[in-house]
Amino acid sequence: MTKISELDKEAASIISSVFSLSEQRQLTLEFADATGAVIAPEQEVVDGYICHVYVLDELMTLPLFGHESGSDFATRFQSETVDFISETKFGWGQRRG
Repeated sequence: MTKISELDKEAASIISSVFSLSEQRQLTLEFADATGAVIAPEQEVVDGYICHVYVLDELMTLPLFGHESGSDFATRFQSETVDFISETKFGWGQRRG
């Protein structure tokens, strides 16, 4: 089973490649259960957990799946993050950064 710490590492790598430095400074990544309680890194991922990315007054949420590997999560996280950025106030248009 995949642990939250593995997803955190995968997400951090993607965040550093798709967000500008100024965006990264204002970004919070957290993993929570269905009640919103933050999940400890050593916990195993189960269906119903959620990944939250808060950046510049925008929120991206991504459901987590217990059966998903870290690399599958990374692929999905990158795709969703790129889509999220393109739809935000700070990412809209030709000029970012």
